[in-house]
Amino acid sequence: MRLEPPPIIPQQRPASTKERNDIAREVAQWLVRNRGSAIERSKWLEESEASIDAYLDPPRTLEELRKGTSEPKEGYDIHHIVEKTPARNDELPEHMINGSDNLVRIPRYKH
Repeated sequence: MRLEPPPIIPQQRPASTKERNDIAREVAQWLVRNRGSAIERSKWLEESEASIDAYLDPPRTLEELRKGTSEPKEGYDIHHIVEKTPARNDELPEHMINGSDNLVRIPRYKH
């Protein structure tokens, strides 16, 4: 198996959150494609390590994603299955919009 070259990671921490997240996401995707390979990384990238690890997690069932909301975990975000604005536009009650049946914990870079 031939490995593709790793992504280029700047030594200086990028100024914008978007740029840092884009680079960290690219690293996570590369790791998925090249599991077991090592890459040289910059110190600033360590702040994204939990999100990269989360990206490498296998798929979960809806039940597992819902259960995860009760245990916040670095590298993951809590998301609404039915988005808040459309739900409010449809006049759903807040307890349904923000209820446990409508929330899931998913890896930040898979959103």
